[in-house]
Amino acid sequence: MNDVESINTRLREKIQLPIIALLNSLQTLTTSWFSRYRNASVASTTNFTPTVESILRERFKNGMGYQVYELSHLEFVVQSATNSDIVDLESKKCTCRDFDIDKIPCSHAIVASYFCDVNFYSLCSEYYSVMIWSLAYLEPIYPVLNQNEWPLDDMLVLLPVIKRRRGRKNKTDFSLLENLVKDMVE
Repeated sequence: MNDVESINTRLREKIQLPIIALLNSLQTLTTSWFSRYRNASVASTTNFTPTVESILRERFKNGMGYQVYELSHLEFVVQSATNSDIVDLESKKCTCRDFDIDKIPCSHAIVASYFCDVNFYSLCSEYYSVMIWSLAYLEPIYPVLNQNEWPLDDMLVLLPVIKRRRGRKNKTDFSLLENLVKDMVE
């Protein structure tokens, strides 16, 4: 489930509320998520987020049957039962492209790093670290308070700029705008 679907599911009953109430519900929801993730990051005992730790464990397990051959100081050929890949630990690349794309060592890079006694955690992007994770949720999302004190009398609401279409004017094009203007004047 992606973020939008998750938000839509949580706000399904509140979608019919007035806009201020809907925004307050959205603020409450995101605040609860930020709080949960902030607390999880503080409580974490690992170097990387739980998702990345899980991916690394799975890739480590998958790579245990691979054969490793050294090409140069930090370049290796890693052979599995079905194919061979070239890993460059210095540039953090592998011909399988998984390492290049997600910046998490693939199973080939993990086995190669194990072969040359390099800590494969050092090959992960710092953006997956618990420190960066906790920084992402550090700032709170404050609600808008005291709506009854908003200076509505001083607000100037401008009409949107509407570009006219080419060709013959259609009376229905401007009927909504005319009704909006009439409602604002009254």
